[in-house]
Amino acid sequence: MNTIKERDSYFDNLKFLLIALVVIGHTIEPMTSSGTIQFLYILIYLFHMPLFSFVTGYFSKRYSPTKLLQNVAIPYIVFQLLYFLFTRYVLGNIFITLSFFTPYWIMWYLLSLLMWQLVVPMFQFRYSIIVAILIGILAGYDNSVSYFFSLSRTIYFFPFFLIGYKFNKDWFFNLMPIKPRTIISILGLIGVSIGVYNLSDNIDLRLLYGSYSYTSMNLTIWYAGVYRLLLYAITTIISIFILYIVPSRTTFFTVFGSKTLNVYLLHGFLIKLMVGHNFYTYFNEDYKKVSLIIIGFAITYLLSTSFFNYILKPLYIISLDKLYNYPKV
Repeated sequence: MNTIKERDSYFDNLKFLLIALVVIGHTIEPMTSSGTIQFLYILIYLFHMPLFSFVTGYFSKRYSPTKLLQNVAIPYIVFQLLYFLFTRYVLGNIFITLSFFTPYWIMWYLLSLLMWQLVVPMFQFRYSIIVAILIGILAGYDNSVSYFFSLSRTIYFFPFFLIGYKFNKDWFFNLMPIKPRTIISILGLIGVSIGVYNLSDNIDLRLLYGSYSYTSMNLTIWYAGVYRLLLYAITTIISIFILYIVPSRTTFFTVFGSKTLNVYLLHGFLIKLMVGHNFYTYFNEDYKKVSLIIIGFAITYLLSTSFFNYILKPLYIISLDKLYNYPKV
């Protein structure tokens, strides 16, 4: 078992930050009609999943078919089934149908990861990132690129996965000394936050999901792809700022960076329970809505603990020998 010293503290810090934002984003999502919560939601969604895709790409260089099966395919199948059963028999949605080709809500990410792993060997040529971005922009014109096989999000977020796959950490952090890059990044994030705050009422949230075509968002003009190109650029700039301010030293939350898959797979049950049992009716004032951020962080911390790691551990250590009952030689 890896110790914290054997891991990369920087990326564990980054992964915990991102999974916390995933949970917080889903926690505040039902209250994003206007105001401060809407601003925070847009700011989070401008970068958290693109940056998560980037981190996944970075570590995918180490993936083998066996690890892909153990850590992605099996959890996807198991939790796609569990979420179906949960939604149907706990939440009482009798209209939901089980399909392993159309992922349930948050399960799109695991299915997209499987597809990214399959196609990334074909993008090892010069300017492949530019090609991936162009494909992502052009896909928005096609209404048939949708939730099936998570195709829309797979294409949209693939450039970030590919950038992570090709990322050279030493080169990136040697571009600029620590102090000036930190100051620039903090000032940059403040500037972006001010801009988002002033424009939040005019931003279509569907632009941030990567799952809608341009026409479905009433962008029928021929140059609608410029909006996605601009979004790619803004997301990349924010992501660079975030990468430069994440601490590289071991912190109190570093250890939780290795538990992000646990959090991702489990937090959806809690969020859906909260929605299904009218939890959000109590948050009818702004100060109460902001407290949802604390609740989201608490959920992240809770699901990162050793207890839930112990519960899910058998899911990740299934070997091919056990799965297919092959005898060991």
